[in-house]
Amino acid sequence: METSPASKNYRWVPVISSIAIQMCLGTAYIWSVFQSYLIISTSTPKALFHWPATHGTLAYALLLGVLSFGSIVGGRIQDRLKTPKPVIIAAGIIMGIGFFLAQYTTEATPWILWLTYGVLGGFGMGMAYTTTIATCQKWFPDKRGLVTGIIDSWR
Repeated sequence: METSPASKNYRWVPVISSIAIQMCLGTAYIWSVFQSYLIISTSTPKALFHWPATHGTLAYALLLGVLSFGSIVGGRIQDRLKTPKPVIIAAGIIMGIGFFLAQYTTEATPWILWLTYGVLGGFGMGMAYTTTIATCQKWFPDKRGLVTGIIDSWR
């Protein structure tokens, strides 16, 4: 992508947008805070569920595993469409639906958390993560590492 003097200033807009998106994707990395309120342990006797720790850990492991798959799918869709907007919008919707539906998890249905937070949330996060990085690298072909570091540091 060639940058003219006018577009050199505009190329920071996708970076700022990507930083905002990455801040939303950082919710994956506060899972331990959520898990302490979900699973009863000696430090959290008033948590919601009497699950073994593996039930909560599986939700996070699924999120990270599916995030990798979502990254591949999101990147390929963006390459095919030649624009990041539909991928980012779809990623936000998928992730939002996953997080919203996670509230319907009960003591007897940990699989709902695994499917919603782990699979849907992870897939949406992966799509958005790859798309933001790839888009900004195209705007900054001369400073790909710098722009990736700037964006990724906000998660």
